[in-house]
Amino acid sequence: MFTSNRFFRRFLIVALVLNLPPLVTPVFIQLGLEPVFLIALLAAWVNAPFWLGLEHFFSDQAVAFSAFGVQDASMMVWLSIVAFWLLCAGVLAAISLAFSRKRCVE
Repeated sequence: MFTSNRFFRRFLIVALVLNLPPLVTPVFIQLGLEPVFLIALLAAWVNAPFWLGLEHFFSDQAVAFSAFGVQDASMMVWLSIVAFWLLCAGVLAAISLAFSRKRCVE
């Protein structure tokens, strides 16, 4: 049975995993570690919403693109990127609950 408690728990876990690159990369840089993989993951995290068409919602003044994707962005753009990943987390949590084998008996 679909319960909101199970959905919320799965949503939080998936949202944390999907929004982990911008949280972990500055920590690795402050520690002086070589976060080459994390920087590549962060670049994919930032640019994936724009590859899927998010750039049509913003003007050229809000986002600056370069050869590697998003170069400079306003706070509204960053919030929309996080909202995009939260939406993806919600969809993934709902799909995982719909196809989970263990059903809650309540």
